[in-house]
Amino acid sequence: MRRSVESTKESPPKATPLPRAATPRGEHLLDGLEDIVLREGFRRVTIGELASRLHCSRHTLYQLAESKEQLILLVLARVLGRIRRMGLAAAGARSDIRERIVALVEPGVSELRRATSLFFADVAAFPAAKRLLEQHQNARREDTQRLLDEAIRSRTFRDINSRLAAEVIVAAVQRVMDSSFLVEVGLSAADAIRGAEDLLLHGLLHLGERSKTAARPARAARATASPPGVSSRTGPRRR
Repeated sequence: MRRSVESTKESPPKATPLPRAATPRGEHLLDGLEDIVLREGFRRVTIGELASRLHCSRHTLYQLAESKEQLILLVLARVLGRIRRMGLAAAGARSDIRERIVALVEPGVSELRRATSLFFADVAAFPAAKRLLEQHQNARREDTQRLLDEAIRSRTFRDINSRLAAEVIVAAVQRVMDSSFLVEVGLSAADAIRGAEDLLLHGLLHLGERSKTAARPARAARATASPPGVSSRTGPRRR
């Protein structure tokens, strides 16, 4: 007998579920399932409806996972695992530390571009899926902290607590992925994540570099405000 989601509510997180057979047909079905789940969520759809939309039998889906709940976890683990693998690979292919940090977090934007507030609401209401997402975020926090340590040692970023900075980044991403927040601000998950990461990473720039960036528009504003024939530094120009 299949166990329900609620019967395992208090159990510790399980290892990431994997396909029983990574066949081309299985991968094609998982691609289709992923698109449906990210765009529409999963609480309201049945195995029968999924099978109909994917043009396969229920038996075929049960060959991938033994229940609808396990099938959803499989799809979620597939997405999250791909995000982390892509981020680590992209970061490893770059030399500039700021580019490496951006490359690390970028797949979280690109791979979740299809995700809607319905998807995140369903994840929040499914304890096993929520735990899986938290595991992923913890791993991403550790990846981010390692790069932050490098940035601090190279004086690219200010001398701050890297664990604190990584925690703030992950907490910000968690908040902007909340379904009610996305509805409130009218942003997609991808745009909200990108905005939060851009704000946080620029806020971590070394003080001297931030001062130079801030000085440019300030100088331009002073020059614009000066009346004709008057220098903002020395007063009236000599003829």
